[in-house]
Amino acid sequence: SVSWAQAASWQGSLSMPASVEHDSNPRLEADQSEAVTRTTLTPDYRLERTSGLDVLSVGLGGQIQRSSDQRILADREDPRLNLGWQRETETGAVGSSWRYEESSTLAALDETGVETSDGTRKKHALSGFWRAQANARSTLSNTLTYNTVSYDDTTLHDYEDLSLNFDIDYALTARWVPFTGFTVSRYIPADDSAEQASTNYKPVAGVRLALSETWDAELQAGHDVASSDEYEGGWQGGVSLNYSGERALLSLGAERTTTTSGEGGFVEVEQLRGTWSYALSERSSAGLGATWRDSKGAQPNVFSQVDAWLSHELSSSWQTRLSVAYKQRSEDDVADASASVIGLTFIYSHPDI
Repeated sequence: SVSWAQAASWQGSLSMPASVEHDSNPRLEADQSEAVTRTTLTPDYRLERTSGLDVLSVGLGGQIQRSSDQRILADREDPRLNLGWQRETETGAVGSSWRYEESSTLAALDETGVETSDGTRKKHALSGFWRAQANARSTLSNTLTYNTVSYDDTTLHDYEDLSLNFDIDYALTARWVPFTGFTVSRYIPADDSAEQASTNYKPVAGVRLALSETWDAELQAGHDVASSDEYEGGWQGGVSLNYSGERALLSLGAERTTTTSGEGGFVEVEQLRGTWSYALSERSSAGLGATWRDSKGAQPNVFSQVDAWLSHELSSSWQTRLSVAYKQRSEDDVADASASVIGLTFIYSHPDI
């Protein structure tokens, strides 16, 4: 109850978006596109307690989806739970987190463009981090992450992913912060999988730039090496440019990176993205977005999306949002697939409950 939370010095917050979307082709299939209307409720409740230098956090949420045609898109109840701990130290911080979530395997379309059925993906994620300021200019950080991912779709492969990342940055000035890092990732397929385990090594170097009070940028580059027959490594890197003005926000980016995937092993992804938003008034805002992604996995494909949205704050607790999007997926020797999505969302939020 609220009285118990206050007595224990817990701070709670609640967010509950509810949306109705009409999607002309939710699976992005080229040969048999069928439309569906889905209703989605996404509750998210968070608790946080600060005790001295320690911060404990608990998150409970999920997604409840109802479909107008279950032949195309199934009804779903996907839970999500996360626990976290962080402690401030004299020179930095240390912490750990655990997260469990279920989601539709169709999420792979938004990640690497791979086509799947509407199954379930289950993911456990355990991570720990350490950060310390070595001197007035240098900061060291280290992160260890362990993930287990399983599918009930036979076209995707269960796997484990273990990664260790080390970064160091050095502030030459308040505006120029060079950094370097090294990441080792290990892909471990399930015992019954025909896939082979592989390791990826990726050193990077770059710089974060505060160009002005409203503009900032980041550049990084590196070359990874992988012990895999499917992917042997290549040049990695990216550039981002961000603007934060009085009424407008702009973010542009381009990157080439690798990620573990249910397709098997490491997948190289090249991506361009851009988002822009503008405050029309104190309560209303509008925005545009665009994404282009070239995935070179087991199903090499090019995915692109453009979207626009308009939001309005109805009160301190209620907000509404109207959105439209167009998606397209291209693959060699297969006809292009496209989809149009229009949605209306109402969001209830309470920062202190």
